[in-house]
Amino acid sequence: MRRIVAYYRSKALKANSGRYFNGIVHNCCRVSAANKELAFVVHRVGVFGGPVIEQIARPENVQISETDDCVVVKDGFVYHLTKEAI
Repeated sequence: MRRIVAYYRSKALKANSGRYFNGIVHNCCRVSAANKELAFVVHRVGVFGGPVIEQIARPENVQISETDDCVVVKDGFVYHLTKEAI
């Protein structure tokens, strides 16, 4: 019984972390859209993938590799690497 409760708690924590991450990215987009000089990198950290915000100098070109677990926010746009099976 305890394993089931722990499993559902971890699922809820992961879902909440995902929503929190998306909210942080959305807010960074709004800030960078209002002020074009600002750019942000939002990293996923921890077991459940919570966000950590880092303000960076505005890049001309955005480069993301497969090992980076982050998104880049510039000029109100989000740049992230997705991997999908076709």
